[in-house]
Amino acid sequence: MWSPDGKRIVYQQDFGGGEYYDLFAVPGCGGPPLNLTDSPDVSETSPLFSPHGKMLTLSSTDVRCWRIALTLEPLTPACS
Repeated sequence: MWSPDGKRIVYQQDFGGGEYYDLFAVPGCGGPPLNLTDSPDVSETSPLFSPHGKMLTLSSTDVRCWRIALTLEPLTPACS
């Protein structure tokens, strides 16, 4: 899912194969991913950006809905 400002993409991925998903962000013009949730025993899914793009809501298997603030400016490389 693209951020409202088009600077980053947030996606879910299961690296370990155990169906425990983490949320990752990557700069829109490319670059290394940043694990936003990094929780090995909980699966986070369904990311949604707030309209201004500074908050992200998500669902998790620990039966909660989370809202996290995004401060990812170091993640965004200079795009040419």
